[in-house]
Amino acid sequence: MPEPSRQVDGPIQHAGSNAALRWLTDMRQDLRFAARNLRRSPSFALVTALTIAIGVAASTTVFSVMNGLLFRALEVSSPERMFALQERRDGNVSTDNGYSALPYERIRAYTEATRSIVSGVAAYRYDSHALRIGEQTIAVYGPRTTGNYFNLLGLVPAAGRFYSTDTEAVLVLGYSLWQQRFGGDHSVIGQQVSLNSRPFTIAGIAPAGFTGTIVGFDTEVFVPVFANQRPDDDRDPWLFPIARLQPGVELTAANAAFDATAKRIPPESGNVNVFGASLDPIATGMSGQWRGPIGQFFGMILGTSVLVLLIAAANIAGMLLARAVARRREIAIRLAMGAGRGRLVRQLMAETLLVFVVGALGGIALTLFTTRLIANIPLPVAGRVAFDFAPDWRVLVFALATALVTGVLFGLAPAIKASRTGLVVSLKAGLGATDPQSTRGRNVFVAAQVAASVVLLVAAGLFVRSLQQGLAVDPGFDPDGVVIAQINVDPHGYNEERGRVFYRQLIERVRSLPGVEGAGLARIVPLGGSGMGNDVEAIEPGKPEGTKRSALFNVVDPGYFTTMRVPIIAGRALNESDVAGATIAAVINQTMATALWPNQSAIGKRFKQSESEYEVVGVAGDGKYLQITESATPFVYHAFAQRYDGRMTLHVRARGNAAETLRQVHEQVRALDPNVAIERESPLPATIGITLLPQRFGATLIGVFGLIGLLLASIGVYGVLAFQVAQRTREIGIRLALGSTGRGVRGMVVGQGARLALIGGAIGLLVAALTTRFLQNFLFGVSTLVLMTFVAVPLILLVVALIASYIPARRATNVTPLEALRSD
Repeated sequence: MPEPSRQVDGPIQHAGSNAALRWLTDMRQDLRFAARNLRRSPSFALVTALTIAIGVAASTTVFSVMNGLLFRALEVSSPERMFALQERRDGNVSTDNGYSALPYERIRAYTEATRSIVSGVAAYRYDSHALRIGEQTIAVYGPRTTGNYFNLLGLVPAAGRFYSTDTEAVLVLGYSLWQQRFGGDHSVIGQQVSLNSRPFTIAGIAPAGFTGTIVGFDTEVFVPVFANQRPDDDRDPWLFPIARLQPGVELTAANAAFDATAKRIPPESGNVNVFGASLDPIATGMSGQWRGPIGQFFGMILGTSVLVLLIAAANIAGMLLARAVARRREIAIRLAMGAGRGRLVRQLMAETLLVFVVGALGGIALTLFTTRLIANIPLPVAGRVAFDFAPDWRVLVFALATALVTGVLFGLAPAIKASRTGLVVSLKAGLGATDPQSTRGRNVFVAAQVAASVVLLVAAGLFVRSLQQGLAVDPGFDPDGVVIAQINVDPHGYNEERGRVFYRQLIERVRSLPGVEGAGLARIVPLGGSGMGNDVEAIEPGKPEGTKRSALFNVVDPGYFTTMRVPIIAGRALNESDVAGATIAAVINQTMATALWPNQSAIGKRFKQSESEYEVVGVAGDGKYLQITESATPFVYHAFAQRYDGRMTLHVRARGNAAETLRQVHEQVRALDPNVAIERESPLPATIGITLLPQRFGATLIGVFGLIGLLLASIGVYGVLAFQVAQRTREIGIRLALGSTGRGVRGMVVGQGARLALIGGAIGLLVAALTTRFLQNFLFGVSTLVLMTFVAVPLILLVVALIASYIPARRATNVTPLEALRSD
């Protein structure tokens, strides 16, 4: 006899299996039935899928960009164990992108002191290099690294080998450079090239997909940290340290150990105070000081893109309501034959979700195209920008999840409405009868579309106004017609004397070129994304030290002021008399003159900066130096002849084509030294344009979203009115037969469209007034309550709604009494 436990367990397991099997069978039948129904209505299926594809593509494109910037994991072994070493200190400080650079010897001290906590500490510093291949010299971008860099990251070379020391005269090519410049030829391994005027051997190729530890730059070459250092250069290089935690070591314990170690290791000089250290994760995406602002900006853009998806989904919901009315007889018959409302709702939802999933797949296909366009936008920066925005599994999950969620949210109400038994009663009134509940539902969806479109267009208008304000700002110089070319002669063994000769000859050659109106040198490109600064204080004879103020500075030659058309409002510009051995001269801007010597002439006054004393020989007009959005900032121009730097940027003002001017500059540099490369080149207006990139990107992308939303909203207005006209054919025919004029009927239909636009517009304006204040951090010189924007957008929507209403209104006037009688 069977055991009792088996008698009990057997039926329970069998029932559970049958239930699961029935559920799967029902789902398969629902999906098969949904696909068959959609095949019978190809126009409906195509329009709805395309509408959802557009909405999904909008949000998925933004999420793909966010994913590439913030979430994509580094192509290294166990990236979650990789951290950047951050030190808190006063005195000598060097930071980039929010990361701390430390002296090489101090990094070695950390390595020795933390062997029980980390697998190792490596370090790097990105720079431009001049790579000569045959007779051609190109600028390549990549880091100088410690020998343990590749091993610590757990990388395997695509070909050849990695270097393992800090001094070996070999280099590793980035995978993309190997493919583009060498055609992926393995015979380049062991080939000798010239890097920064020194012989190097190509040791290996970095793995595909690895572009370094900084997101966004395509690393083209890796070089040992000391391999290119001159024999007479005994400086301790500052590098950015990274560490890998040993398995089992918790971050909290590691932070405590590094903090204690930082306080214990003696600083490199007496004027440095170290307060501690910590480890920051670098496993995914862009880190450092840009992660927060970038996340906030794209979070805002993602929010606006979701509005497009909601507008598209509302459009589909309205179409589903209309489709439910058209299918009343079919649904009533199925209910009469015993179909349950739950099963009917499930079948209708299966149709809706199938359309949304197909639309999501179409949206992903569109995203592949749009993200490729965004990734290929050229940016005039040093190094090759290479963002990977291609959709991955996160993007696929995001697209399908958003499609399914919106499908459920906007498909459930039409499905429930269609399954109501009251539809059977409505058959008695005729198929042409009006369904007030369906009409109200479609009106609500259309009003919501209009409201969301208003929010999008207001946001786009604010970004356009902000961009206009930025473009209208006077930067304190004239960038039009100027090109820039950044050059660095230090890696090529130039001392100060040889470097000055090189730059003097280059300036003379460039000034003699046809069409060139002026040429000058500057260490920093204004509004180019970087700057230098230090404290300044006025020197008053017989008085104690004054208040120190922070001031930016640049190193320029006399030709810079005329080339850039920087106005001198008092005294003189720097000139050829400001040479080594003469009084150290400086030109300051109006803000600094007023701050240090209010109500006095600054000419002839002296101030201290970087432990040196300077005499003011001129006062220049105020300008913009780091950001176009910055407030007035004290600024100093130092003389290149008195403050030499091996890396300078040539500024050339010329008539004619910028590309031709840059080609001629290349020829002059090559004629002076074929091993020197131009690290960065572009028309100056393009470089300055980066400072307005958020406003430009926001205006473009949200503007596109707004236009899509406006188009979908107008389609919604047209659709609901066309459907209502079709439902009210009998009523309209009777009105005309009883004496109503065509003008009156048109006015009735157009009035309905205008009411929808006005109601939706009013709601949208209220929502925009409440939400756009969160955009203030991304706008420049614009209040979020711009009257023109809040007036123009509703007017545009009203005009569009009237146009969309006119076609159904005109069709309504063509109804004849005979058509009205046949409509039932």
